[in-house]
Amino acid sequence: FFIKDVSFTKSNNKIVARITQQFYLEDDKKKKINQLLARVPTEYFSLSDQILRQAKQRFGKKISLAFFIQFTDHLAAAIERAKQNISLPNLTLMEIKTIWKEEFEFSLWIIDYIEQQLDVKLSIDEAGYFAVYFVTETEDEKATKSMELVQMVIDIVKIIENSFHITLDKSSLNYMRLITQDRKSVV
Repeated sequence: FFIKDVSFTKSNNKIVARITQQFYLEDDKKKKINQLLARVPTEYFSLSDQILRQAKQRFGKKISLAFFIQFTDHLAAAIERAKQNISLPNLTLMEIKTIWKEEFEFSLWIIDYIEQQLDVKLSIDEAGYFAVYFVTETEDEKATKSMELVQMVIDIVKIIENSFHITLDKSSLNYMRLITQDRKSVV
């Protein structure tokens, strides 16, 4: 089974796929793609393609086929949840916003782009989830260290809260400053 780098365009109210690069897919990848094709609306593939082209330009990194599949799957699920008014709180949103500013800003663009294209509003929590995708795809070996950094910052915050018997307001400017300081201390 061969698949090429696929880009999607709309022509005469139909989604048209244009193939430009070839890959050999192993049986497990074939199965995942077929499952994805069966459950994900075609327009989401086009949307994902456009988003990932922008990501490639912005971050200057090649987007793998595996990442395209994972991202498209997540994108489709996020859109369907939003259509049903289901929100998944992102408990590390403030840390993501502070530590991975560039990826988070790009993810806010994704939220706006989806709203423009589909008239579906995703939550800011979803922008945090998208940002993590781009951190792991663009930073390669640094991704694991980045995830460890977030966990360390969360652990430091828990220690502060437990030691002083307080709950920090995660939406406050002071919390963002604390996260920034924690990050600098850990790095």
